[in-house]
Amino acid sequence: MCHFTDVGRRSGTIRWRDGHAVIGGLPARDDHRPIGMALAFGIDDQRRSLRRPAVHGAAVAGVFIVEDRKFDPVK
Repeated sequence: MCHFTDVGRRSGTIRWRDGHAVIGGLPARDDHRPIGMALAFGIDDQRRSLRRPAVHGAAVAGVFIVEDRKFDPVK
C-alpha cells in the first residue's frame, strides 16, 4: 500500500480544483522511491479529490483522499 505522496499541500486536503489528476505513491513520508500512483476519478461532498491507488501495477481496494500528503480511506 502506498501511504504517502509528495504532491499537494503539506497541510490540508488535495481538492479537485488543484488539478492533480495523477499523483505518485510513496512507501513513507521520508522515502521518495515511487511504488505506485493514484488516479483522481471524482469528488465528494466536501470537494475533496477521490483517488483509486495502484501499487506495483495492482489496484488497491477502496477509495481514498489525500490529507497532509497521506492517503486516507474514505469512510
